[in-house]
Amino acid sequence: MKYFGFIFVLFCFTSQIFPQGNGKAKYFYTYKEVFDILNKSNVHYNVEELKDTSAFHKQTYMKLSNNYYADKNSTPVKIGEYNITKECKEIFDSAESYFAKNNYEEAINLYRKCLLIDKNFYKAYIYIGDCYFTKSNFDSSIFYYKKAIEKNNISYQAHWFLADALSKTGKLSEAYKEILTAHLLNRNYDKIFAAVKSIKSNLGGKWNEWELTPLYKTTQNGDTVKIGISINWMGYAFADALWKYEPGFAKNIIGKDFDENTVSYEKEAGCLAANIPSEGMGLVRKIIDDGYFRQAVIYEILLKKAPYYIFTLPEEEISKLIEYINKYH
Repeated sequence: MKYFGFIFVLFCFTSQIFPQGNGKAKYFYTYKEVFDILNKSNVHYNVEELKDTSAFHKQTYMKLSNNYYADKNSTPVKIGEYNITKECKEIFDSAESYFAKNNYEEAINLYRKCLLIDKNFYKAYIYIGDCYFTKSNFDSSIFYYKKAIEKNNISYQAHWFLADALSKTGKLSEAYKEILTAHLLNRNYDKIFAAVKSIKSNLGGKWNEWELTPLYKTTQNGDTVKIGISINWMGYAFADALWKYEPGFAKNIIGKDFDENTVSYEKEAGCLAANIPSEGMGLVRKIIDDGYFRQAVIYEILLKKAPYYIFTLPEEEISKLIEYINKYH
């Protein structure tokens, strides 16, 4: 492995911080172990300094639609896109036109008619709630938003609008929990993020502005892999290259080769763990000590890259993520 002008300080405590067992393939490697694997590899890894990192702080991430639906009638629960029937769609479109004309009573009647056709059509509950919200009948809007969540608890809109209605009735603590849930269900939606900060401010708090933005770039050209690094993200960059380009490495851990479309907690956790010794990782080390490393990886890194990963998590893990956000943000 070729590198230019860097002094590599090798730390060997990652395995002690992240003990691995339960028969799982090892995915936490020390900075030194990662460096040694790359150095002995038949792949030619070429390391150079990444001098301009400004673009990393301007990048945009995927936003999710409100069509994701959790089918609770299946075992295990299936996540997919909700498909409205043709008959229901015609009535729904008519209801929307009445809503646009501020004829909320007729809109409500038609939304309810949709529910007679399809009792699982969660969006009808959301829009009935919207009608009552617009009329300042917040108690009724809360009732219907909660009904929507009963039908589809992964609807970020239902949690978001419920938070708005709860705020209107002064139930700010409940509202904050709901807006954080909406935020997690659509991690990169900037309007929801703004609502998170607003409700927290109304509670007398302030959002702690910090983020983990790994500054590195790995690319392959023929039999050469180029690793562009910034001084505080070397461990992460090396581990990323290991996952992407070292033959058999990812497959040994997750059972398949890794590419840009592969979503893997093990990969993101392993890369961050290899970077722990770097300067600027003091807060992450505190998070590790407090027992929230998994939540930090999911919230700060994985959900930005793959926001739909939230749908793979059980409700208790989402509660743990909310606990993490409350503690560190």
